[in-house]
Amino acid sequence: NACRGEERYFVDDRTRVMGPSALYRAVFGIIRDWPIGKVRVELKAMGPSVMDELARAIRRGWYIDADTDERIDLVGPDGARPRCTVEASNPGKDSKVQRAHGVLPLWEQGLIFVRDGAPWLYPQADDQRRTVDEGWIGEVCSFPASRRTDRVDTMSQAIKENRGAMDTRDEMRAMRRLAMVGTRGR
Repeated sequence: NACRGEERYFVDDRTRVMGPSALYRAVFGIIRDWPIGKVRVELKAMGPSVMDELARAIRRGWYIDADTDERIDLVGPDGARPRCTVEASNPGKDSKVQRAHGVLPLWEQGLIFVRDGAPWLYPQADDQRRTVDEGWIGEVCSFPASRRTDRVDTMSQAIKENRGAMDTRDEMRAMRRLAMVGTRGR
């Protein structure tokens, strides 16, 4: 997410049930596509080994694709090596519902924004027309009764951890430009 004052911008979502190699590819894809400053890893869910591997790959500037054994250079949207850090995220003892309630005032004030038209906002169906992913909007609107609650929880934690944070003007311009122009496979 990006932020400006109390405004929060959610520009990408790659939430899926996935194994470790797909998780790494998803994180590296976000690093490639967006000018991010931090990668947060929930230790309770992923553990310190995932955090260490992500940090190591970012420091090196490359990673090995687990499926192809190919070395892949890790670059940001500007073509340069990423300058992000990897940090542990601790959701604390509150439940997902309690964390979501903590950010309701920002929703009520209209300070949460998502990328208009992004495919991850909407439900996805398989070939038999069964819903395989209710999409970001579906999960948010049906929370806490939604099949999955990870998007709402991730959003709540990101908002809480970035309270009062301010991105630089250049980073905000870059985020807006990318959000408006490119879908680059998203």
